[in-house]
Amino acid sequence: MPDLGVAHLPVWQSNRAAAGRKRGGRVLGPQLVEVRRAGTYAFYRLGDDSVLDLWMALRNTGEKQLSEIRELVRSFLHDRKSLQAVSQEELKKRLDDPGLVVLDVRPLPEYEAGHIAGARSLPISELRSRLAELPRSRKIVAYCRGPHCVFADEAVEFLHSKGFKAGRLESGFPEWKIQGYPIAHGSFATGAIAPRRSHK
Repeated sequence: MPDLGVAHLPVWQSNRAAAGRKRGGRVLGPQLVEVRRAGTYAFYRLGDDSVLDLWMALRNTGEKQLSEIRELVRSFLHDRKSLQAVSQEELKKRLDDPGLVVLDVRPLPEYEAGHIAGARSLPISELRSRLAELPRSRKIVAYCRGPHCVFADEAVEFLHSKGFKAGRLESGFPEWKIQGYPIAHGSFATGAIAPRRSHK
């Protein structure tokens, strides 16, 4: 399974986080999380989609059952009314719309590990410096890691301030993937917006 939510940490830090790991590159017990080392960094990924299901179930249960979590979410994401939300179903129907740009604002390693098919990578940290790459004549839908991730919110607010037509996906890549909607791996070449592709 590709790295879904890639975390790249220096080895000294990841060793402390993975203190419970015994062997075989597995952490937190069998089949939950895997680690791949590259130089001084360690890259973590979920064992398979069932772990993603478990994580989402725990998150949703916490929101429903714990008032502290509900209040934290409300206070942290209090000002979304001005940010046009696009549902997964609506975006899926419009994936081949030539007037739409789907923008993945997560860090590049996360995009390369898996992204919405046809989406363009433009990390939130690079949005300001690469704004000229975006066409003003097309509507932009930004997404990130999930409904509680603020990268997409920040992107949409910034794009609005620059006169772009933009909205945020109401969920994120994990929710999109778990629905079985079209995804892709790897990356487009840097530079101008990549051409739209058919996903039928």
